[in-house]
Amino acid sequence: MGMEVKRHLSTQISDSCVVGNFTKLGANTTLKTTVVGKNCTIGNNCKIENCIIWDNVQIGDGVSMLNCLICNGVVIGDSAKLLSGAMIDKDVHVRPGVTIAEGTVASCLAITTSSQGVVSFYLKKD
Repeated sequence: MGMEVKRHLSTQISDSCVVGNFTKLGANTTLKTTVVGKNCTIGNNCKIENCIIWDNVQIGDGVSMLNCLICNGVVIGDSAKLLSGAMIDKDVHVRPGVTIAEGTVASCLAITTSSQGVVSFYLKKD
């Protein structure tokens, strides 16, 4: 656990996790086998397992992620779901309620949902 990590009493962190300095963890959030960088904020009621989250990431309430890589400066909106193998590139903003399909690589500036609420491909920013 890094310096000055703020966590709610109900936050559950497995022994195999690493949490960077100045990170904030919300109530009823569970981290398993995950690395979280410095200056991150993870909201309430999140479930994050086997992920690598770089520095300066903001994750909203009710987000679930499994086997994901989240790069610097990413913002993930409330209730988003990132399915296994998703990778979110630097400074991408994921809108609230979006489901990122399994194995997706997101490298654009804004992500919107399809009519079914699932995003499965992206255009790379030049």
